[in-house]
Amino acid sequence: MSTWLQQGHEWINLRLERRIVAYSVAASLSISLVFGTLALAASLWLVRQNQRLDLDHRLDRIVAQLDDKADVFVRNVRDLSKNPLVLSALLDSKGRSVYLAPFFTHYRIPLTEPQSLALCDFEGTLLAQQDLHPVGCLAEQPQSRTVIDTEQLQAEIVLIAQKPHLALFQPVFYPATGHAEGYILATLDLQALVAEKNLAGPNATLILHSPDGTLDFASRASLQASSAPSGTLPTRPLFATGPFATAGLTLAFCEPSTLFTGFGSLLWGYGLGTLALVALTLALARRLAYRLAEPLLTLNHTARRITVEGPSVGLARVDRSDEIGELAKSFNHMVVALRQAQEGLEAQVQARTEELQQVLVRIEQSEEQTRAILDSVSYHIAVLDRDGVIVAVNEPWRRIALANKTESIQPAWGVAIGVSYREVCRASIGEAAAAWDGIQAVLTGQRSFFSLDYPRHSPQEQRWFVMRVTPLSAERGGAVIAHADTTHRKQVEMTLERERVFLKTLVQTIPDLIWLKDPEGVYLACNPRFEQLYGAKEADILGKTDDDFVDRALAEFFRTKDRAAIAASRSCTNEEELTFREDGHRELVETIKTPMLNAEGQLIGVLGIARNITDARQTEAALRESESRFHTLVDLLPCGALETDLTGRVIFANPVLERLYGYEETGSVVGRFIWDFLADENKQGFLRNYLQSLVRDQPPPMPYFAKNRRADGSIIDTQADWSYRRNQHGQLQGFIAVVTDITERKQLQAALQEQAIRDPLTGLFNRRYLDETLPRELSRCQRNGEPLVVAMLDLDHFKRFNDTYGHEAGDAVLRAIGDLLGKTLRASDLACRYGGEELTLILHGSTLEDAKLRLDSLRRAVRQTRIVYRGGELPAITASIGVTAAEATETDATALLNQADAALYQAKAQGRNRVVAAVGGQPSHQPIGNSSEKW
Repeated sequence: MSTWLQQGHEWINLRLERRIVAYSVAASLSISLVFGTLALAASLWLVRQNQRLDLDHRLDRIVAQLDDKADVFVRNVRDLSKNPLVLSALLDSKGRSVYLAPFFTHYRIPLTEPQSLALCDFEGTLLAQQDLHPVGCLAEQPQSRTVIDTEQLQAEIVLIAQKPHLALFQPVFYPATGHAEGYILATLDLQALVAEKNLAGPNATLILHSPDGTLDFASRASLQASSAPSGTLPTRPLFATGPFATAGLTLAFCEPSTLFTGFGSLLWGYGLGTLALVALTLALARRLAYRLAEPLLTLNHTARRITVEGPSVGLARVDRSDEIGELAKSFNHMVVALRQAQEGLEAQVQARTEELQQVLVRIEQSEEQTRAILDSVSYHIAVLDRDGVIVAVNEPWRRIALANKTESIQPAWGVAIGVSYREVCRASIGEAAAAWDGIQAVLTGQRSFFSLDYPRHSPQEQRWFVMRVTPLSAERGGAVIAHADTTHRKQVEMTLERERVFLKTLVQTIPDLIWLKDPEGVYLACNPRFEQLYGAKEADILGKTDDDFVDRALAEFFRTKDRAAIAASRSCTNEEELTFREDGHRELVETIKTPMLNAEGQLIGVLGIARNITDARQTEAALRESESRFHTLVDLLPCGALETDLTGRVIFANPVLERLYGYEETGSVVGRFIWDFLADENKQGFLRNYLQSLVRDQPPPMPYFAKNRRADGSIIDTQADWSYRRNQHGQLQGFIAVVTDITERKQLQAALQEQAIRDPLTGLFNRRYLDETLPRELSRCQRNGEPLVVAMLDLDHFKRFNDTYGHEAGDAVLRAIGDLLGKTLRASDLACRYGGEELTLILHGSTLEDAKLRLDSLRRAVRQTRIVYRGGELPAITASIGVTAAEATETDATALLNQADAALYQAKAQGRNRVVAAVGGQPSHQPIGNSSEKW
């Protein structure tokens, strides 16, 4: 009857499943559509985020490139200001093309065109420029005055031809005075840099923004800088550091994308349609399934109640005449039959109970004997009947079961007689929960023995047990369960396994070839690296010898080395070249073979380890060759070369350096400190400190110029171009320098500079130097609040003298007057030949009264000068002097010269041979000197 009930229950469930299949399918499709839509939306969002990150990275790279180009532009303009040709061009009268033409023809700043250069004097006058586009208009910028007054670099971003340009005003200093003689005006087309074709890509647009909007532009004509949506575009500050940082420029990046054009509307339509379909499918499927499955649900509910409460439950009521109605009738018939079967089952249970009581009586009769046997063993033993009920346990079982109940650990052993061991197993966890299958197989006779190893851990310790199940007897049935504590054995096994795995992993990880052979040459073990040698796996190598993998001669060579290591009872090393079968490559290896002994000292075999030394040997050969090549090249250099350690001591010098310092025959440069060669002892301490700062801070190398003393005491000018010497790890080891003798070059430069500003006849400064220096001296005195006096000196009746004695005699007079001025004037004073016999004196720091006294003394000295010409003495010469003092607000050097010249004419008008001072811009009528002294 129970079988009929079970079959009916299954038939109802089958029909119920068929009725609701529509609902299940619809729900599955709906969920798939929903999750598909979500996945599509997430993918689109991730693509957009990835595009945004890509734009940010590209913009950062573009800004860095533009910043680097601006830095190179500034650095090259600064280097250009130190070029001797630039200084010569400034010192030349109004920048004649003899200096500037070759300079602008051959010198180019290595930046992207268009660019322009211009050279201006201290007044902002444009002396020369490149013919790319005019930049003279920038000379009126405020920076053109500021760069002279402050003698500092000035930078500005200006519009030239409606395009933004980077403009630099770089002062040019004269070494003799240390002050600016003019400046270089350099520009770089910023728009051309930003619009460079390969900078942003073919479809991208770079947009430049300035705070006031005057410099805004876009790199593509199709996009206006003012109309670009800068708020939604990635933006970075441009020229955040350096001289152009104050401009506040920003750069935006725009790149159109058509990936999602028209796709948004399609996505919205797809999403709304999916949601509508899901809602409609859920509503229809739920209602239809409920309608079809309602009678079956009634039958299923009744069957479930009968299963739980028994056949006393009422019959199912289904008022239908279709197949479901027929099913209900059959179901009710089964319920009636089930009630009848239950009554018979109760009678059988009663009989079984009586039989069990008889069994218990028989067991109790032999309980004392059984108890003594069970308690005498160390195993934890329990006896089960054929149904798996515990009928007896020994004392060890009882003790550990009670202990486990207090420890709250799993699995818990049953301790009470009459407890079903099946329930004990079900309450357990892990492997013990599955133990009942093996126990039941023994109880039913399917297996004659069952064993199970399992852990029983507690928070205090880890324990392992083994359970063995054996049948009790064929007639009575049942089984005996014995548990043994195997914790100690398990711990030993685990320790050994960990050590074995560790050693195995260690050998497998080592990059060297490792193998082990027995005394007869049979392989016992090897690692993966050794497998590559023979092109076989370890399993295919073990148990074989070298004869199975290589030719006879090589195998005998290996065997000979093995025997040598065994005979020596120590490690033996040799080098050999091996061919790897895996890929055919060859390696030079260093092989170490060591006899391996066991704990009793008996020979196990030979352990071999081979390390690849191919690269090491090649590196050693390359180093030897490189060192030889290096010494040959250094010895052939036309200039000196040296190498020092971190303390500045020379550890290497080529022969040219030895000859340069005069140590080729006596002594050597090696072993000396580099500051020992400096001619100025005061600078030796500076060089020591400078070397320490180089070791500490390691700034970029720069040429070092110094005067050095040779072994014979002579002085030479040298230029040392040096660099850091590092090891392969980048650690600083010392310095390498190339030393060049620049004595002749220095002398030539000094001579050229002197010729450019000196009058060749008198040795005084020329008119050009006066025109450049007087405005600068006037500005300096105005800034410092110091007095300045300008005097004009003219030799009286010098034209008549030339007509009478000749021009050669006149030249002798001018040379004598030049020598006199060089001896009588102070070092801070300046004497220039203004033209012909007219001289100009600049007296720095002298008041007008003091200057008049000094100039009158000079006038008398001129009168007393005796000049010998062609063996005879020339007549005495007199001089007229006009002097004026600069006012506190005077800024016009030309006006100051005119005042002194007017005073000079007044001195001539008053009779010559006198000093006349201009007061308030007008000549004074109170001359100094004796008018009776005439030529």
